[in-house]
Amino acid sequence: LLMRGLSLLCVAAQVLLPAIAPAATTRSATMNASMTIPATCTMSMPTTLDFGTATATTSGAISAMTVNFAITTICTNGTKFDAYFTSPNLSGGTWYMKSGSNQIPYGVYWMNNCGGGGVRTSADGPFNTSDGTQITRWNPSICVSAQTAPAPGNYSDTITTAVNY
Repeated sequence: LLMRGLSLLCVAAQVLLPAIAPAATTRSATMNASMTIPATCTMSMPTTLDFGTATATTSGAISAMTVNFAITTICTNGTKFDAYFTSPNLSGGTWYMKSGSNQIPYGVYWMNNCGGGGVRTSADGPFNTSDGTQITRWNPSICVSAQTAPAPGNYSDTITTAVNY
């Protein structure tokens, strides 16, 4: 009987032991995820500002002319910037369109306002400063004052807009 009891005990142990699994071992490791978002800005503006053809009066004078335009700057959110205009024909704070040796003075004004807001040059400091707003739009004007007797010709200048951020 003792043998039979031991035999049943062994069978029971073989049935029950596989149900008790050994404790699982867990191993872990860490990794870092990262990304860099650089401060960047892009500009959208016209590539040509055309005053058209000036019509002279009987005395040879031309009337004042204005071209208004828009510049949009898109920067990564929070990027602060200063915007400037400059030109190779900018001399002593005066802008010039040239045709050969002839030149006509003009002004770059802030916010579609030839009568005020001041002529802006890169030496004057920025014509627009962003506080970190992502999209900034402004509307400068290029203005030619009335000229008494300008020489005929095709007058032009190259204006560069720079955004420092």
